[in-house]
Amino acid sequence: MTKSSRIRLGLVGATGRMGTTLRQVLQDDPQASADFRIVFTCSGPRDPNFRLLERERPEVLVDFSSPECTVEIAKVAAKLKIPLLICTTGFSAPQRKALDKTLAGAVWAWTPNTSIGVFALGRALRAALEALPGDVTIAITDVHHAAKKDAPSGTALALKTLVEAGSERKVEIHSIRGGTEVGEHRIQILTHGEKLELTHQAGDRSLFAHGALQLAKALLKKRAAGRAYTAEDLFL
Repeated sequence: MTKSSRIRLGLVGATGRMGTTLRQVLQDDPQASADFRIVFTCSGPRDPNFRLLERERPEVLVDFSSPECTVEIAKVAAKLKIPLLICTTGFSAPQRKALDKTLAGAVWAWTPNTSIGVFALGRALRAALEALPGDVTIAITDVHHAAKKDAPSGTALALKTLVEAGSERKVEIHSIRGGTEVGEHRIQILTHGEKLELTHQAGDRSLFAHGALQLAKALLKKRAAGRAYTAEDLFL
């Protein structure tokens, strides 16, 4: 792939943990750098670089910022018709409603976790629930570094939604914040005389960066505007 044919990528939240990791992946990984080139970065709407977004016009925007920042970025992405991959978590209900309204005519996706392993975890969980009786006890534990702002994590909440959708099952979430843990999600399913445990452990943030790039590439192939694509829409 030539330089001119590489995907023009915009990165929001470029100075945060995940933004820094994604930039490092694009620098170090030959395949990633062959597929993408960064043409726009900013830390948020107050960043002086923010005004360059309209001039640079990336083909796709990846957002690893904050809920407040994402709401503002979404307005510009919708105006410029730039596909937007939202990887930010911790949105309030009003913020999610605002995003749905702002992006009603846009091509966009929201995924609280960009790991293909976590995507596989969700599919395994769904298969387990289909096989087990309805009267089970389910608990999710999410463990992250001390600086993570949202608790429960967006991933834990998404797994909870998956369990509770269309059923009487209820889920307890236990969040632990401390140390430098990248991320762990453990699902325990207890039934009569048995316990099933599904666990995903993230050893390195780069796996989320690689997943985000894979999702961004898939989002570019989508043409239906006005709906929030999910990881399942994009990974499959």
